[in-house]
Parts: sequence; structure tokens; C-alpha cells
Amino acid sequence: MTEAEIQRQAELIFRQCDQDNKGYLVPDDLRVLLDFIPMDECQLEDVFVSLDADKDGKLTLAEFLSRFGQYLNAGRSRDSFYGQPEGSDDSFEENMGACEIKECLEDVELVEEIWKQVRRENPSLLPDFEKLLTKISEKLQRSKDEYHSIENEMRIRKNAHEDEIRRLYEEVESQIKCESQKMIEKVSVQFRSLF
Repeated sequence: MTEAEIQRQAELIFRQCDQDNKGYLVPDDLRVLLDFIPMDECQLEDVFVSLDADKDGKLTLAEFLSRFGQYLNAGRSRDSFYGQPEGSDDSFEENMGACEIKECLEDVELVEEIWKQVRRENPSLLPDFEKLLTKISEKLQRSKDEYHSIENEMRIRKNAHEDEIRRLYEEVESQIKCESQKMIEKVSVQFRSLF
């Protein structure tokens, strides 16, 4: 994974945690990640402390990006112990059911690259990463399903509205014809009475 890709992933994680858009993170902000990673609050606090270089209790985006890259690179020194050979039989598609993920994620190639890096550099985290991807794809799929449901409901309402307008138009048109006919008959009767 390139430095730019690592930075992009770090920015996405930072934004996900910084839900108030403060521009920095405090330990409580990382709780958002508890749904995605198998850590308790104490472990998450340790991660925060390790990322907080100046120990001021806040992580700015710059600090987060800098430390996040170092954190990922730290795993590379353990390759000989944890690493799997590049030509391992396990593939992203076999392990992650890439068909489901492809339907939900736009940049599957990037996700696959990250998956391969985690598998190479820290395979003990691979099951957790896969769980995270599964949860993300499930949430995205639920959002897409909800969107399609709302879109379908709106289409039904639009059609019903158009039908109602058409019915009212036809009703008004019929009333106008009826009133016109009555008026013609009335004028005709009055005209005949003159002669």
C-alpha cells in the first residue's frame, strides 16, 4: 500500500471518529470504533495514548496521520514471524465473498490491497479486519436497501399523485362540459321563447 493510500485510510478513520467536526479526537471519540474492532475501552485508550505523541489528550489530524503511518509500518518488522508467503492459496474472494463486498464498496481493489497487507504484515489482525469489512458491507447494503425502499415508495406516491391529478382534471373537465351543455340548453330555450 502506498503512503498516499495509508494517509487516505487514516483520514477516513479520523473523520469517522470526529463526528462533531472538532478537528481533533479525544479518547471518547474512538468509541465509534468499538463496533468494528474487537477491543475493549481500555485497549482503545492504550491505542489513543500510543498515538498521542505530545500527550495533550487530543489527536489532531496531522498527529493522527503521522502516528497512524508509523503504527502500520511497525508491523513490517514482524513479517518474518507473522508473515504469510505472497503466493498463499487463500484469496481475498475466498475469504471475504468479494461478490457481496463488490456490490457495496466502490474501491474493492484498494480494500483487497489493504487485506493483503494485513495478511502479510499482521495476520493475527486479519479475522478482525474481515469482521470489520463484513460489518461495513452489511451496513452499506442495509443503507442501499433502505434507499431503494424509499425510492420505490416515492415512485408509488408520485404515481398515485399523478393519478389523483388526472382524475380531478377529468372530473373538472366533465363538470365544465356538463355546465356548458346546461348553459347551451338554457340559452337555446330562452332564444326559442323569443320567437
